[in-house]
Amino acid sequence: MKELRLAEGRNTGISKIFRSMADNGSPPPQFDFDPDLSYFRVTLPAHPEYIAIAALRDAAYLKATGDERRALARIRGAWEVHPTSALLAASLIREYAEREDLDAARDVHDRSGGGAKAGSARIAARYGDRYITEAKVPGYAGVAAAMADAYLDAGRCTDALTMLDRLPAALSPVEAFDAAILERRARREKQAHGYFQQVGEAILNDVRALHEFAQCKIKLTADLVRPPHSPQERDTRFRLLREAENLLERVVQLDAPPTRHAWAWCDLGRVRKWLRKPASEVEDAFVKAADVSPGDPTLEQKLERESSRNRRR
Repeated sequence: MKELRLAEGRNTGISKIFRSMADNGSPPPQFDFDPDLSYFRVTLPAHPEYIAIAALRDAAYLKATGDERRALARIRGAWEVHPTSALLAASLIREYAEREDLDAARDVHDRSGGGAKAGSARIAARYGDRYITEAKVPGYAGVAAAMADAYLDAGRCTDALTMLDRLPAALSPVEAFDAAILERRARREKQAHGYFQQVGEAILNDVRALHEFAQCKIKLTADLVRPPHSPQERDTRFRLLREAENLLERVVQLDAPPTRHAWAWCDLGRVRKWLRKPASEVEDAFVKAADVSPGDPTLEQKLERESSRNRRR
């Protein structure tokens, strides 16, 4: 092969293959030879997350066609083969949560690295050490978030908070946003605010994230003493409200469903009122909320109350 210029003969390509597969996060290549070394075959295994995506695609089709049992089995089977796939683990937890089987969901969480400290001996005895890692597996934040979401849906807030407290300190923007939403559901607005800040500039073009962040800031002002007992408390309240106003003004400028725009305009009217903006600016926000409202009775009642209060100012 070297004489035919089909190989360079110095064996540098082999190490490059191993290095490239490792850098990609893929399993190592598999080399097969016959005893006489008359041929060789190289298999480059698919990336685990590609396998996960294929499994989830198949499961989605099975669910759409009414085969819930096989959909669950497809995800479960793929996860058993690749137990370190956070994507498969999180999806499997959600599937069990839909079936209200929290024990099975928690089992998946623990086998995916979440139980290493709490019950490693028990899990290792049942499933083997290959499922346990003292360091959280890559993507563990998504697994913990899925479990926290399942607990919140089941009304088990204490268990959900335990999951949220185990999240890694450093999160990707997507993971940070998911954590922020869960913290808001758990009524921990300060923790949610911290996660929203972790999202960074990625939040600027996400309508839901911007709106949720604004509502988080509004909620934090409610936790301050009213009226504020010190200039510092008063300054903090007005700073949070001004930041919320800026976020809401961006929300109403971006493309979003009518319901999102309507509630954003309503929130903007309330914030402007608390910032003591001119009555015309406050009323303008409530009018625009009513104009784009798709007929949400809860929103319409709120708008009527706010408009009446504004007219009495």
